[in-house]
Amino acid sequence: MLSGNPAPPSVPIRTTAIILASGSGSRFGGDIPKQFHIINSRPVYRYSVDAFLSYPLVDSLVLVVHPNFLNEVKAALPDASKPLIIVEGGATRQASAYAGLLAAKLFSPDTVLIHDAARPYIPSDLIDRVIASRTEAEAISPVIPVTDSLYQVTSSGAFARAVSRENLYRVQTPQGFDMGAILEAHGRAASEGRHDFTDDVMLIDTYKLGNIVCVEGDPNNIKLTTPSDEQILEIILRRSK
Repeated sequence: MLSGNPAPPSVPIRTTAIILASGSGSRFGGDIPKQFHIINSRPVYRYSVDAFLSYPLVDSLVLVVHPNFLNEVKAALPDASKPLIIVEGGATRQASAYAGLLAAKLFSPDTVLIHDAARPYIPSDLIDRVIASRTEAEAISPVIPVTDSLYQVTSSGAFARAVSRENLYRVQTPQGFDMGAILEAHGRAASEGRHDFTDDVMLIDTYKLGNIVCVEGDPNNIKLTTPSDEQILEIILRRSK
């Protein structure tokens, strides 16, 4: 059962948002990574940065950037309204998240939010639900139910079987974590030479480092993956203004 709208934490917590903008975006195509494409006159990554800068319960930010765009991003964000660190990402999403966590140690947060910059629409009530659930879990992920019928298909394209969509959900970000738990999980994975984690909650589950809670996501919190997604996001972001 999804956690709905839990009460806000009873004591103040220090929260750092880690924004991952270091992927190559190979599936999207084009000359530049998708997080640097322009939608409605703004680069995609700026929507995430501005959302967390304006959100009152986030105290500091870490922006993890593709190495080819490091200087460009630093020049674009000279006077952020909150403490902001810009660091170079790694070869995988997992490595980039770990780089962001190591940089976030400077802020000594209790909680970190890890967000994919390719999801530019982040309504404040979605962040509310993630942060509020930190009182009951070490890892929180927003999710939305799978509504399409599902098939398992062989490598040759043959139908194998229908898969029940009951209790299946699609994962979104930002995901929230206890800083100590997620930092330990990433450290253990790195020391074991594991690089196969595509989701940070998976690390908490693998190393059994705390409770995991799912909260209601938002259907407009879509990830920019293909050019058709860009057209949808143009409408969503224009309406959100």
